[in-house]
Amino acid sequence: MYGVALIAVLIVMGGLIAYLGDLLGRRIGHQRLTLWGLRPRHTSIIITVIGGFVIAGSTLGMLAAASQDVRIALFHIKEIQIELRRSQDQLRQAQEQIRRQQAQVKELTLMIETKSNEYRDIDARLQELMAARHEAEKQLAAARREKERVEQDYERIRASYEATRENLEKVQDALAKEKEQVRQLEKNSKELAETVARLELARDDLNRRLSQLYEELQKVQGDVNRLRQGNVAYRANQIVWAETLTAGGTREEVRQRLYDLLVRADRQAVSRGASLPDRSGSGLKLPNQKMFDDAVEFLAARDGEWVVRVVSKANSLVGEPVVVYFEIIPHRLAFRQDEVIASAVVDPAQGNPEEALLSLLEQANGVAVQRGMITDANGTVGQADGQEFGRALAALRSARGPVRLEARAASDTWTTRGPLQIRLRVVAADDDEGDNP
Repeated sequence: MYGVALIAVLIVMGGLIAYLGDLLGRRIGHQRLTLWGLRPRHTSIIITVIGGFVIAGSTLGMLAAASQDVRIALFHIKEIQIELRRSQDQLRQAQEQIRRQQAQVKELTLMIETKSNEYRDIDARLQELMAARHEAEKQLAAARREKERVEQDYERIRASYEATRENLEKVQDALAKEKEQVRQLEKNSKELAETVARLELARDDLNRRLSQLYEELQKVQGDVNRLRQGNVAYRANQIVWAETLTAGGTREEVRQRLYDLLVRADRQAVSRGASLPDRSGSGLKLPNQKMFDDAVEFLAARDGEWVVRVVSKANSLVGEPVVVYFEIIPHRLAFRQDEVIASAVVDPAQGNPEEALLSLLEQANGVAVQRGMITDANGTVGQADGQEFGRALAALRSARGPVRLEARAASDTWTTRGPLQIRLRVVAADDDEGDNP
């Protein structure tokens, strides 16, 4: 109410002072008064301003005189603001402390509730334990009574035991002997069972081996039948293909050259009737990839020319794959000029001279193959021209007793350079240096 009355007084005084200022200004204007030589208009303005100053000053003076709060607000506002901020800080600190105390109160309340629950649980367990104790005391009393009864029974049983112990010792002796016999029988039975198990395993193994042998026998019989029918593509250790291959270079280059050689050998095998069941148009098969890789490594680490043979590993029939391996032979001198390659003593009167010459050439071919000579697609190495063969055949037919046939190298021959040119000689059986007749 005090503030409302103060505001009302201020409003009334402001209106009154404004009215008096306006009245003073009009009168001065009507009277056309001058101050300091100024014009009446300017004098009126100065008086009006001074009147405003008087009105404002008197208003503040009256308010200050009328109210202590106004005096404090006018002259102590800075101290009041500082004190207000200090009071607000204290209020916030007090509120924060109250919140912490409230949190502590909640924690203490929760702890009190927890302890109360624990107390109730402990009290319940205590009641259960007291009830269990009471029940145990009852059982203990019953057990004591039962003990007394058992002790009485024990005395009676002990007396009976003493009476029967001697008989029991006799029975135990007999039982020990019987147990020993049982153990011996069990041991014998176990040994017999192990023997039977071993015999059964041996029997199963023999049956399995017999079955395998029977299958192998059937396969061999089938192979023999096909061999008898002449369906053999290659025999064991027969040369399928041979070429002179240049060693050295990168592994990829050597690998490509060796692969191309295998392709040509494969075509030769297919032409002889070999075939792979899972790949049409092929007939060769290596035992494993390592054999091919080892051959590549071997040739890549060397240089010069080498004889590379693709050789059949076992007998193979027409329609079956040919399992092969490599023979790698270096470039070297196989035969010197006029070196005897093969020889044989022949009696023209007891044999066919032509067959004897062909047999000698076949023998010379085998020796050349063993020396590592390059072979042609048919597996042959040496050759004698028709005139050489005809002269030797004529000399053999005209001989009048046993003679010695010789196949000699016509010139120095290297393993990588074929074919081997053969010169045939017919000499007396006791003359190693005779010439052709």
